[in-house]
Amino acid sequence: EGIRTAFIVHEIAEREGISMPITSEVYSVLCGAHTPQESLVSLMNRAKKAEMENDLPGYETENF
Repeated sequence: EGIRTAFIVHEIAEREGISMPITSEVYSVLCGAHTPQESLVSLMNRAKKAEMENDLPGYETENF
């Protein structure tokens, strides 16, 4: 992955309404909107939530 990929993935995530906080912060750093330190603080201050399917209510491993 690289700079070009970061821009493309960010564009697709925005268009599809997919939350990708790390990608968004990488994009912000590459565009000069945030410093790396600002992005780190932003990511570390995010509310905790389920990140994997098996962390979500109603997930059943027997279906896979």
